[in-house]
Amino acid sequence: MSVTDAMQLIMLLIIFSGTIHRNRAVQIGIVHNASLILRNTLFNTINALTCENCLCSMQNMSENSSIVSLNCYTQYVNGVICELFTKTNYQNSSDYQIVVNASSIFYFLELPPTVTQHPLATTTTTTTTSVSTTASVTSK
Repeated sequence: MSVTDAMQLIMLLIIFSGTIHRNRAVQIGIVHNASLILRNTLFNTINALTCENCLCSMQNMSENSSIVSLNCYTQYVNGVICELFTKTNYQNSSDYQIVVNASSIFYFLELPPTVTQHPLATTTTTTTTSVSTTASVTSK
């Protein structure tokens, strides 16, 4: 195990022990080589040494500002850049995509809600049926 792997494991143990200490466990989803793109919303960006530092920030900040996911961009020489997303970002976004990005890792506590498509117009067809009857009268 390399020093970097050991440091990442220690950081994750700190995250999980901190959350277990508060009588709750937190599962963090990970999608490698992907990033979340939210349309029409502003989000926080932080610089860190590693993605694990961003995870710690997400865990510490999530209690106060409901951070639910982050993109960690790893292509930078002096560290990483992380985009932090809140539930409010999810609500304010008109659209989202998870895109392939070889230099990014997407971490999430919660995914954006599924967007449902509603029809733009409804067509109603009415059918009318007419019945005609003929009566005849005879006299004697």
